[in-house]
Amino acid sequence: MSNDSIRENPRFKEYFLVYMDLLGSKDRILNYTDPDDWNTDLGYLHSVYQLYKKAIEYKNEIYERYRPRGLQTKIFSDNIVIAAEVPDTEEEMKNTLIFLSYVASRFQTYALYLDGWLVRGCLTCGKLYLHENPSFIWGEGLVRAYNIETHVAIYPRVVIDNRIVGATGKTLRDLLNDDGVISKNIICGEDDVCYLNYFNIITNSYTYDEKESLSTESGAQLSMLEQEYQDNPEVLLKIKWTKNLWIKYWDV
Repeated sequence: MSNDSIRENPRFKEYFLVYMDLLGSKDRILNYTDPDDWNTDLGYLHSVYQLYKKAIEYKNEIYERYRPRGLQTKIFSDNIVIAAEVPDTEEEMKNTLIFLSYVASRFQTYALYLDGWLVRGCLTCGKLYLHENPSFIWGEGLVRAYNIETHVAIYPRVVIDNRIVGATGKTLRDLLNDDGVISKNIICGEDDVCYLNYFNIITNSYTYDEKESLSTESGAQLSMLEQEYQDNPEVLLKIKWTKNLWIKYWDV
């Protein structure tokens, strides 16, 4: 990509974006794979690949319902960014944010349910330069999302940036109100940080049996994570935070 092509085709636009990070991936890469042995177990690599694949499939599946503008996905190792242009009308803004919250929640749910991955991230807005070929992302919006994910979210949750409220002039509950279920779709913690209640967002359309399966499997994954990281207090704190969220939601 030449400097001339950037000048001739400026693509800096205002985007809504959700940025998510798979926690513990570096540890799993270093401790569970042998770079000198191509026959080593590639289970975690396969699980991450399948997780990204399912996220993209779900994104495509619900696209027609919400139709976000300029939708793009960027994946780098243990990070995924899904971005859509900030539209002109209130209804389009609402649809775009609901779309991103659903995709993020499905990603969080699958990550825990399938292979015990904990996800931390941020739903925000900001200026981005996005390019398809070569795949490229640059801008203040990405830096802001990363900083909030790293320094504000702290626990495995997707934080909702207050900048979204300022950009739209609407409250979070107005913007993410999908068919009247918003009161349970957002949790505002004791630290005054609001985040997506991904269990509730995803299970709205689940049958009883599907909910039971999700509860059982996610609970089992959390127990295995507690065992795996029992000697790592910092990681264990994040696991226990998620388990408390799970207990409150499933009332177990």
